[in-house]
Amino acid sequence: GDCIEDFGDTTDQIRQSLAELKKLRRNTFRFQMSNVETWLSAALTNEDSCLDGFQAARGRVKAMVTGRVQNVCKLISNALALLN
Repeated sequence: GDCIEDFGDTTDQIRQSLAELKKLRRNTFRFQMSNVETWLSAALTNEDSCLDGFQAARGRVKAMVTGRVQNVCKLISNALALLN
């Protein structure tokens, strides 16, 4: 995959997580939170894959993309930390 595909997948996983959080129920809470954690972890993996793909790149594009991806990774990591 490439970064564009990775970002698309990440966006879908974050949307899926938000939708799940909006419909939390007492009797399925643990299952739902496990789903959210799985989806956010997958989103983080996507972004790590994107960063790996830019390791050989140089210049402004690399700096811009890696900076933004690192910000996304921080936000996802923070969301995961809140779940634990």
